[in-house]
Amino acid sequence: MIVGATIASLYGIFMYYVMPAAIVEGNAALLADVFLVIFIGYFLGLTILALNLQGLLLYLLQTILCCFEKHSMRTLISKNMTSHKKRNNLTAIIYSVTLSTVIFMLMQVRNEFALLSYMHRVSDCTFRISVKNEYGYYEVPLLDPAKV
Repeated sequence: MIVGATIASLYGIFMYYVMPAAIVEGNAALLADVFLVIFIGYFLGLTILALNLQGLLLYLLQTILCCFEKHSMRTLISKNMTSHKKRNNLTAIIYSVTLSTVIFMLMQVRNEFALLSYMHRVSDCTFRISVKNEYGYYEVPLLDPAKV
């Protein structure tokens, strides 16, 4: 409980002190770090939410999908779910972490493009992206962040 309160306090300080300071100073790197912390909090929150809702969703799905089955079949399925609860819990954790990671990455890419668009509007600069591979450098065609 103390750990949770400490994490929540640090998160609040980060949100209400560091984020406005980054916006006022125009520090894009600090603002990107703030968004990273927000998304990590989102990532952990979605995982905890999935763990807490797993039992309720399991019961609802079992009730809905087995409504036309015989009572003996419903009992068998219920006992199977109870015996495999630990493995189902691990599967739910892996699924929620994977889904959170995909959502996290998509939001990071979206924020990067928004930051590039903002920098393009403010400084009217062009962006050149090159990727190094085993054959040398590959020049990615120029992106207009305002159109992305």
